[in-house]
Amino acid sequence: MAQPANLKYHLYLGLREVADLTRNALPAWLVPPRRDLGQEISIAITTFSERYENLLKPLYFRLSSMFPDVQIIVGINGQADQGSQLEYLNRVQEELISKAPPNHIFILHDKPVGLARIWNELLSLSQSPATIILNDDLDVRPWFRRWAEKVDWTTDRLIRLNHTWSHFSITRSLIDRIGAFDSDFPGIGFEDLDYEARLHFSAEPIVNLRCAQIRNLDHHPKKTSFDHISDRIWGKYSSLNEQHFFSKWERSPDPGDAYIRMLRAHVRAIGNHHAHRLNDTAPRGRLGNTFYADRPA
Repeated sequence: MAQPANLKYHLYLGLREVADLTRNALPAWLVPPRRDLGQEISIAITTFSERYENLLKPLYFRLSSMFPDVQIIVGINGQADQGSQLEYLNRVQEELISKAPPNHIFILHDKPVGLARIWNELLSLSQSPATIILNDDLDVRPWFRRWAEKVDWTTDRLIRLNHTWSHFSITRSLIDRIGAFDSDFPGIGFEDLDYEARLHFSAEPIVNLRCAQIRNLDHHPKKTSFDHISDRIWGKYSSLNEQHFFSKWERSPDPGDAYIRMLRAHVRAIGNHHAHRLNDTAPRGRLGNTFYADRPA
């Protein structure tokens, strides 16, 4: 009896794959917007200099075309070499910001800051009840627009697309309840695991949705914004972030504690954790649709 059921399941997977390949082959002009998403979601992107030309620019222009009705916020990290960073930001100003529509916002950093801080900055400027936060090393196909129109972004308060924090959505109501990300993480990595543990102990679920229209290119940069202050683990994450995580959480034998899949372990809190609020890291120094986050207001 199990064999026919198994055959049906594999047939279903095969048909789903064919449907996904067909949709992903559609040109953008065949997938125009069907309903306004501007009051439901904002789209936010995090990036840094090494990914600008080959990754951020194609992603930004594709999303701009696919979601003309949606607020788009781009958070650009700094780097240790201030001369190179100034040259990079001037390119961004000329090639993107000067041509951007009014509903696009850019946050520019002169110096490196942790990913968690940039996430908070993006969320503090979001004008929508839900914000989709994307890494910059993504391939997004046109059918993503149609897929996004079918999702209820505000009912499920945290949604991971394809089981990863490389692309996820989060609602303002969730942040109001359990707080923002921990901006004390100085680099990249583990800030998502920290939030996962906080979600568990707040009895907040994580919803995982499959989205075949987004593919993570998993780009491993030759250099990151944090190489001058931190070693790397797992290829692209900061050892300082790992240290900060384990200053807050310890492994636990209790199956009722938060299970962190990447660690293959349960964790529990060490001591009391203070609340993290968006206003603590909201960017200043605004000029038009640009926030110069490291410069005086």
